[in-house]
Amino acid sequence: RARKLEKMRTEFVASVTHELRTPLTAIRGFAETLLDGALDDPDAARHFVGIIKQESESLARLIEDLLDLSHIESGKWKMYREPIQVAQLVQETADRMAPKAEEKGIALEIHVPPELPEVTGDPGRLAQVLLNLMSNALKYTPQGGTVSVRAWEEGPWVRVSVTDTGVGIPKA
Repeated sequence: RARKLEKMRTEFVASVTHELRTPLTAIRGFAETLLDGALDDPDAARHFVGIIKQESESLARLIEDLLDLSHIESGKWKMYREPIQVAQLVQETADRMAPKAEEKGIALEIHVPPELPEVTGDPGRLAQVLLNLMSNALKYTPQGGTVSVRAWEEGPWVRVSVTDTGVGIPKA
C-alpha cells in the first residue's frame, strides 16, 4: 500500500510539474517575443499580451487547485452554501472560455434554459469545476470541433454536462 501511495504521489508531482510548465513556457516565450521587437507592432503586441494574460490566469488556477488540495488534506477546506443561478453561472463561465474557444477554432455551444431553478451550493467551487471541465474539453478538442455545455432540470436536481468532440478518455 505504501509503494502504491508513493507511486501515486510521484505521478501526481510529475503531472503537476508538467501542468505548471505549460503556461510558464508560453508566458516566457511570448514575453521574449515582445522584447525581441514585437512591441513595435501594436496588433501583435496586444495579441501576445492577451495570451500572456490567459496563460497567467491558467497558472493561477493551477496554483489555487493545489492550495485547495492542501486545504482538503489538512481538513481546513470550507464549502459555502448559498443560492446559485445555474444559467447565469454557466453563461459567465462560457464567456470566460469563449476567447480560448475562438482562438482554437472550436464552437462553444451553450444549451441552458434561463428558467432553471435556483440551487444551493458553493458558487466558487461550482464555477471552478465547470471551468476545469470546459478548459479540459477545449484543450483536448481539435480545431473545428465542438464543446457543448448543457443544463436541465431532472426531478429535484439540476444537471450540468460538458461534452466535446475531442479524443476522449481511454476506457482503461
